[in-house]
Amino acid sequence: MAIWIQSLSWTLIYSLGQGFVVYASLWLFLKLLPVAPAHVKYNISLSALAFLFAWFAATWWQQFHVIALVNEHPFVSGMERSAVHPLVMDTTASYGWQESLFTNVIAALPWLSAFYLAGLALMLVRLSGGMLQLFTLKNNAVIQPEATIEVLLQSLKNKLHFEGRVELLISAKAQVPMVIGVLKPIILMPAAAIAQLSTEQLGTIIMHELAHIERHDYLVNIFQTVVETILFFNPFTWMISSIIRREREHCCDDLVVHHTSEPLIYATALATLAASPGPHPNFSVAATGQTHHLFNRIKRIMEMKKNQFSYSRMVAAIVIISGIACSLAWIRPSFPQPEKEKPTEASTAATAVKNVDSTTNMSEEIQLVQQLEQDGLINQLKGFVVEKNQHMLFIDGSLIPDKVASKYIARLTKDQIWIQVYPFAERLKQHPNAGFLQNLLPVMLTSPCVDYKPKKKPGC
Repeated sequence: MAIWIQSLSWTLIYSLGQGFVVYASLWLFLKLLPVAPAHVKYNISLSALAFLFAWFAATWWQQFHVIALVNEHPFVSGMERSAVHPLVMDTTASYGWQESLFTNVIAALPWLSAFYLAGLALMLVRLSGGMLQLFTLKNNAVIQPEATIEVLLQSLKNKLHFEGRVELLISAKAQVPMVIGVLKPIILMPAAAIAQLSTEQLGTIIMHELAHIERHDYLVNIFQTVVETILFFNPFTWMISSIIRREREHCCDDLVVHHTSEPLIYATALATLAASPGPHPNFSVAATGQTHHLFNRIKRIMEMKKNQFSYSRMVAAIVIISGIACSLAWIRPSFPQPEKEKPTEASTAATAVKNVDSTTNMSEEIQLVQQLEQDGLINQLKGFVVEKNQHMLFIDGSLIPDKVASKYIARLTKDQIWIQVYPFAERLKQHPNAGFLQNLLPVMLTSPCVDYKPKKKPGC
């Protein structure tokens, strides 16, 4: 299995848990501070989405390098990469549910990556369709507005102290008012809206779109759409993204209400647009959005009042939530540390082997285990015992035929080699405080679950 497929598959699995941690933290923040200003909720939500995306990318990078190291030094890993060879494994042996689960997950990794790539291709097609629709709206069936609307636009820019260049066009195809573009932003106003809204109502809608431009929401929306495309499989991505879009509109609503003497005018304008809403491309920032969100916005505008908000409470909530999130994300159970003892011959040899440059002086133990695992003769999930005695090779006590054994021991100079890696289920029993996940971590050369000399009493 290719390294990038393995790393991607594990990252997809981890991303679901990461999404839960990030969304739960955001949800808790919003519940603890329901009266927080819209711009605070928006910034926190956007930061949560950016953190989730960065966490996904970092996990993939980390998994790729770990698995690359595993493939270079298979003995350092407990990961199974091939089927169990019938020559040395008892196919009738029963496995624990943990081993069966892990084996099934390993077998499903290629399919998981395949489904993700297929879904990503569909999302890219969807994204391309949205961009094409946006291009069509921008360049077809648009006309210049009347002079009175141009004057209204300029007066609103002066009122908001907005000095940037903005163009307003009337579109026969657009269903809702929207902003398109970053360097040269364009406000598209539906022809129906021009006919249905009064001058004051139209002014509030244009002011809303100017707020989007001033806040650079179009650029942020592009980033948001890209994250949704890449993390389309994660439901928590869509839940966080929905909060961002909701609070983004609330931020612009607050700005309009702040500069409007009568909020009813703005609420009436939104209600008029809600009578015949329509879809808008992913890369546009529309004034209305989904119908049920729009009616909730109208209710919020009409009930808007000054709420006391304590920034000290916000800081305290952020500290508490960050602590919980970090604990869930990075806490790792650890094995109980034994008292320091004098280094044994086996541990000293293992440490020395670990520090040797594998490209120039790879230990014979690593070479032997690497070749056996590549050919499926051993399974580090189930555990194994490999013994070389002169020209004979034993795996789990079974003598390997000379024709097969010669392939692996022909170039070895050591007369005696003995290596044991304990089964995964036994590691669970021997380290109950470590937890299930940590027992899935790679078995290191210096791990107490790896022995280089036979013991009378097995155990870590």
